[in-house]
Amino acid sequence: MKTRYSIVTDGKEISKWALPPGVFRRFGQGYAIAMTFCPHNNILAVTSVIGVWWYELPDLSPVALWKREGETAMFSSCAFSQDGKFFAAGGIDGAKVWDVNSGECISELIRPEQPEYKEKHHLVDSEWRHEKSYLVIDWITFSPNGQLLAAASVQHNSSIDVWQLESGEHLAHFVEEDDPGRSEYPLGRTGPLAFSLDGHLIACGQTYRFDEDDIKSDEHFISLWDIDAGERIARITDLPEMVYSLSFSPCNQLLAIGGGYRDGIVQVWKVPQCELQQTYSICTNEGINEGIYVSYSQDGVLRAAGASMESTTIWDLDRDKELYTLPEFADCVPQSFLNGSFLVSMTPHELNVWSFDTGIAHTNRHLYEWGTIFSLAFSPNGKTLASTYQTGLLLWDISNSQDFPQIYDLVSHSQLGFFVDVSSEGKFFATSAIENGVTLWEVGNNTPLVSFT
Repeated sequence: MKTRYSIVTDGKEISKWALPPGVFRRFGQGYAIAMTFCPHNNILAVTSVIGVWWYELPDLSPVALWKREGETAMFSSCAFSQDGKFFAAGGIDGAKVWDVNSGECISELIRPEQPEYKEKHHLVDSEWRHEKSYLVIDWITFSPNGQLLAAASVQHNSSIDVWQLESGEHLAHFVEEDDPGRSEYPLGRTGPLAFSLDGHLIACGQTYRFDEDDIKSDEHFISLWDIDAGERIARITDLPEMVYSLSFSPCNQLLAIGGGYRDGIVQVWKVPQCELQQTYSICTNEGINEGIYVSYSQDGVLRAAGASMESTTIWDLDRDKELYTLPEFADCVPQSFLNGSFLVSMTPHELNVWSFDTGIAHTNRHLYEWGTIFSLAFSPNGKTLASTYQTGLLLWDISNSQDFPQIYDLVSHSQLGFFVDVSSEGKFFATSAIENGVTLWEVGNNTPLVSFT
């Protein structure tokens, strides 16, 4: 049965979009999980625990919120078809595909159960782990012609599933019989996924972890699968780093691989021959904190983006040139960030977009609360609400739904989160604990009032 999402666009006060009965305002846009954008129509989609937020590029103005009544939208991955007609999101309950113009859900795709993974990775006595967590869709991507959809999990499952979009038919289940992750070696990571431009090949990165003679080591490789033949035709091995991104060139003969965490290695391989053509080492003064994301533009320019703890930078690799630097760490960069004309990145308090054509940057201060909210407290007069999370504290003006909160970032002082209380005089105080030590602040002053055991 086809279902339709409510596309909420009423008025400019997004804090009032799609509220449950009896609720008069929402603070923030909810924990953000994944994002993607469509170069065809310059629309950015961000999945959060509330639903799917839609923004128009380049000014990042919010245009819609998709949310079905009574449904929790825990989508850990999302993607647009290249023509912009379809949007897909995947999570613990499979994947859903929508018609972008109508908002109608045209397909609901479920991964086949796999007893060998369930037996190995499901913890019977675990209350927090979902019974089908090994089937979660953390990677999802359309074939270039928009007719196929591929999905995979990050952990506990090294297989890849492919569906035919129009019929919903499950076309392929790729898994190697000699997969060491299915036996004695633990799977470190699966993904990302990438279709070749002709749609006949799909590439997938994987990492396995070994512990031999008390020495821990990782093995990184990429498998190339032939969609029509239903088998693996090649494997790229001995990669120096974990694979964070993949991109096929417009000529369909090259595969760019973005690594991460250490040296920021980018490799270009000729496929399916698996011949190394070029290696780039992206070095910054601060080092690479997250993975390198690579993508070929439509005219064949290879670009990359990477983040340190201080900034996020885009490079033109062929010309060895820095194109743009965002002076802030961006924890989320969409996999398709360079397929069009924009870089889009997400920081804890902002969405940022930079245009390759104009060189102009835009920022939208919509807040995505990242992680658990540890505590809440109202001021005595009821005009201010304080909320604490993993890295700091926010003060919200109750009377002004358009006002952005005051942000107090205390991440350097704690790794375990903050708790807030308020005095009868209306002063907010925050506490945090590390091991057996407790620290107390008056909100607004980064110097602690006292620390004790």
